[in-house]
Formats: sequence, structure tokens, C-alpha cells
Amino acid sequence: MELEIKMLTPLWTGGVESGKMDRVHETGIIGSLRWWYEAIVRGLGGRVCDPTKHSCVYDLESSKDGLCDACQLFGATGWRRRFRLVVDGSGLRDTWSGGQINIKPPGRNHGWYLNAGKMGTLKLKIIAEPETQSFVLALLKFIEKWGNLGARPQLGYGLFSIVKVNELPQSTYSWNTLTGGENNHNFPDLRTFTFFALNFEPQSDDWWQTVPGIDRVIREHYHHNKVSDLLHYHTIPTTPALRNVLRYGVSWSSGSLPHQFFGTLHGEKRSRSKIVLSWAYQLPDSTTWRIRGWAYPPHVRQSQQQEVGQRLQAVLGKPDTWLRALKVRYRTAEVTFASSDTFFQSLSSIQVQDFVNKTLPSEAEI
Repeated sequence: MELEIKMLTPLWTGGVESGKMDRVHETGIIGSLRWWYEAIVRGLGGRVCDPTKHSCVYDLESSKDGLCDACQLFGATGWRRRFRLVVDGSGLRDTWSGGQINIKPPGRNHGWYLNAGKMGTLKLKIIAEPETQSFVLALLKFIEKWGNLGARPQLGYGLFSIVKVNELPQSTYSWNTLTGGENNHNFPDLRTFTFFALNFEPQSDDWWQTVPGIDRVIREHYHHNKVSDLLHYHTIPTTPALRNVLRYGVSWSSGSLPHQFFGTLHGEKRSRSKIVLSWAYQLPDSTTWRIRGWAYPPHVRQSQQQEVGQRLQAVLGKPDTWLRALKVRYRTAEVTFASSDTFFQSLSSIQVQDFVNKTLPSEAEI
């Protein structure tokens, strides 16, 4: 099975040299596939080993051969991954030439550093038994709708659209609830995810020039050309402006709470952001642009989770607050939420099953 993928926002999989992506690294794609698969499996009630240790060891005398539900597909000690991934990045190009863009919204001394990444088309070949191919296709269809490929999702990278699927597997796959899992809120669990999207039609084609942070960048001729080049790919890095408003534009009851939710890096101590906001990208053959993302609750007290949810709802709950933060004048705008209409509303495994099955390939595709 071979998939042709069009990047909607830049793909980033890292490289040998820090800050540069020399090519598409298979490990970066596999890592994001596994991250999303683990979140789905937990949401369906299944068992996933600690991703910081991956402690599963293949053992014929143990239940499920000693493997958690995720390791059965992605492999573990003594057990090979059930599929081989071949990556063809020849259809990708650097998003811009040169180094990083530093976007500093008002009030920020450091801002956010964005690497070029790659845009264009990517081909993925899945070599496996037909049943496993259909399994991986179902996973990719879910990620296409709600997630991302590669690293740096918190900075808006890795959104994509599946353009074509060749040599489709004859069998189909549907998600089912699982057993044996534990409610470990330290790790991403689809039962607590909230997905959201903003669609907007700006009043003018140059709406992006007034976005906080970007307006400062385009005053520098060197970087102005980089941002202008993004219009060729129909995408604009709006993520820093929105993250700036959410993190610094509201009052928090605890100084540590934003670090626990938005992520932090201090020396060797690193925590991943619990919220993702994509770049804005233009829908095909349309004047409408879209920004989407997801969030899941930080591992803090219930009252603090509620506080985070309320802050997010205040900014992301209405299109006007989104676009006011971006300083965009618009004709029409709409915000949608899934799989619940409020942040961090816990779902059952049955509800998660219904939600993920809505993204399965249609009969026409099979």
C-alpha cells in the first residue's frame, strides 16, 4: 500500500544538525504514528506500557505474549514491528531558505523560533500483511482528520491531507473497545481530548500582515521574503500569536500552571505541551482559511484542570476572540469542537470508539 500525502503545514522530523531537517527521517514519522496510536488505545480502554520506558518484552508464556496493545503493532524487545515503512520525500521542498524565523508577539523578548521544515508531497509505502495495512490506514485517516505527522506539533507543524492511496488492502478495519488498561492521566488518553477548529474568510488577501509577531517579521526585508514565500504553500504561522494570548494574556492562579500545560524546557527537564494550535492554512479552491488543534488536561488538581479549560474556552470558544487575538478582519468565521463541546469533558471508551470510527476510509476508497 502506498499513500501520497500533501503537507498542509510544514513537516518536521529533525536532522543530524540541530535546527535543520536534511531529509525526512523515518523515525520521526513512526514516532508520531505511535504517539497517536497509544492515545487512541488508552481511549479505547486498552493497555499501553510506559512510553518513557517501553518495558514490554516478548514472552510466549505471558498474557498477550507479554506485549501491551501498542507494542503488538509497533514492536518491542523480541517482537518486530508489524509493518515496514518506506518514505519517499522527493516531492518535498524546504519551506524557505536560510535559518529560523523568530516570531515575537508584543511583550515577548524571546518569542518562538520556527524552522523551515518541508512542504509539498510525501509518499509513504506500508509493507505488511493486508490486515496490518488496513490497521495502519485507519490510523492515518484518523491522524489526517485530527492530528499531525512528525515532530513539533505544538508549533503547528505536520498537518496533512491524503491525496491518493494505491494498492488498497482488501480487508477493512474498525476500532473496537479494549480491556486491561489503567486510567493513568500522566499520558495522552483520547477520552480526555478536545479537538477544535476555526474556519474564517478574511476581508483581504493580505490579512496575515497584521498578525502580532508576523507584522514585526515582515518589516525585516530578509524575513519578509520568507513569510511571503509561504503564500505559495497557502499557509501562515499564526501559532505564536495564539499561544502568546493563551499563555500570557490571561491570569493564572498558579505560576507553575502555565508551565505544566504549555510545556517547558529547563536543562534536562522537559515537558510536552498539552495544547496544539496549527498554522493557518487555506482550504483548496476556497477563500476560507482554517486553524485547528487539540488539547488534553495537564496532570494537576481537578480545580486547576477546570481553570485551564475555562481559560481556553474564553479565548477559543468564539471566533471573534480568535480573530481579535490575530488582529484579522473577517467576513465569516465559525468555531467547531469535537468530540465534546467543552474542554476536558471525559468520554467513555464506547464514545471514543464511535468517534474514531467516523474517520475510517469510506467504501468508495476501499
